[in-house]
Amino acid sequence: MLDRNQMPLEMEARLSRRGVRRVAYSEAFNWSRVNNLGARHATGSHLLLLNDDMEVITPDWLESMLEFSQRDGIGAVGGKLLFPDGRIQHAGVTIFNCKPGIRITATAAAAPGYFMGNVVHRNCIAVTGACMMTRKDVFESVGGIERRIFRSIITDVDYCLRLIVSGRRIVYTPYSQLYHYESLTRPKGVEGDEVKRFEDLWLKRFLHDPYSNPNLTTESRRGRESRDCGAVHSQF
Repeated sequence: MLDRNQMPLEMEARLSRRGVRRVAYSEAFNWSRVNNLGARHATGSHLLLLNDDMEVITPDWLESMLEFSQRDGIGAVGGKLLFPDGRIQHAGVTIFNCKPGIRITATAAAAPGYFMGNVVHRNCIAVTGACMMTRKDVFESVGGIERRIFRSIITDVDYCLRLIVSGRRIVYTPYSQLYHYESLTRPKGVEGDEVKRFEDLWLKRFLHDPYSNPNLTTESRRGRESRDCGAVHSQF
């Protein structure tokens, strides 16, 4: 577990009793650097990238991700993340015109989604790094999380695309469910220069998402959320 020397003593004691190993760092926060640091200190064969603003819903969430992560042809696995009010925050990532975005957002947790995509195991082009499982050997084989080109949340999509290029698949499982508290109020968006670098790097190979219907809109349609409009696509 990583923290910036800000962990309360009570929490540190509780985690220590459970055998959790803590790695502290003092540098300015950088998502890529932090996850690479954690991976270097990890001793297990599977890595779990997990934000500190999560609350577990399904008790077998880890097992649900592990059943796919341990398969040779799979590079990363992500689950279903919900806003605190129960609406879907993440059910896989998609790409339209080389711009990554959330496939379905702000619909009810039980909403089936386009072609039942919210409630079944399926391949997707990327999953969010807020909750992602990947094997350590796979992580190391592609050089970990890119820290030189990108600084923001787009790094998790870049990681997944590099896994796909390496011949592996990305899987979404609806049976691993957690509440994600930060993203309800956190400002969305990726810095413009990073979008340009992302397009320069991936445009020719991933202009459109092979796992999504290219006829769906790329604009959020807030007025139709309650009807689970399969076309809702919310850009980062």
